[in-house]
Amino acid sequence: MALAALVELLGRRYALGVYWRLRAGAESFRTLEARLDAPAAQLTQRLRELREGGIVEVDEVGEYRLTAHGRRLQGVIEPLAAWADEWAALRPRQRVPRGAADRGYDGALTPPDGPRAAAGLQREASVVNPGCPSGNHL
Repeated sequence: MALAALVELLGRRYALGVYWRLRAGAESFRTLEARLDAPAAQLTQRLRELREGGIVEVDEVGEYRLTAHGRRLQGVIEPLAAWADEWAALRPRQRVPRGAADRGYDGALTPPDGPRAAAGLQREASVVNPGCPSGNHL
């Protein structure tokens, strides 16, 4: 899955930090190394992976910058960062809807009406996408 590959890439140590720094513009390797307090070998590896992923490129003066795809990713990452800031500000008990554990409902995986409703939703999804046996890949 492409989303999982992207999340895995950005989840590697220093990768998201590099991305976040380059949103403001191009930076040299030494600047990134100092600002991220990253070991040179790990930073070199992350930059290589981000270049191979088409997110980062080297400009004409040898500095790293976001590619067009990397800049488009900002429209996804920045709202996610805002959501994460709000989520991080919550106390752990505020992160779980009241009574959710008692009902066994996490708000995303199983409807409050239980497994039968989930099976009905799966049947509906299979009708929408008959080529997908599980109905989960719309």
